Amino acid sequence: MPPHVLQGDYTGTSSVGMADASDLSEVGFFKLCWGHGESRKTFLGRKYEVLIGRESKLEEVDVKLNGSAQLSRKHAVIFYDFEKKGWYVKVLSKNGIMVHNKLRGADAVVELKPITFMDFVGEWLEFYLPEEDSLIPFPPED
Repeated sequence: MPPHVLQGDYTGTSSVGMADASDLSEVGFFKLCWGHGESRKTFLGRKYEVLIGRESKLEEVDVKLNGSAQLSRKHAVIFYDFEKKGWYVKVLSKNGIMVHNKLRGADAVVELKPITFMDFVGEWLEFYLPEEDSLIPFPPED
């Protein structure tokens, strides 16, 4: 069975119940935030695998971070592990990322906590899971 569809504001005050079909813009498995002030961006994870990297005409990524050339076009991937039932980040770049205050090199896989801060060579990315009471199960499959 897939993980739950999540609805809520990801800050501890969540709404419980089925998502309103007229506004599915606030529904996702997790939330990513980065940037500051007016340039702050948010991404709602609606897939089991999300690719993170620098913007490029050559490579398509789900989350485009601004950064130096040290930020790879395909820097890391956030994915759900169905066997372990948790969210993880896998480092794809030789430049690594900081997760849980430790530098993680290429091919490192790190479990993500409900609130995790990651440093992508100077670009901070925040990972959030909603609280358990805001989980909304998928409708049963026919």
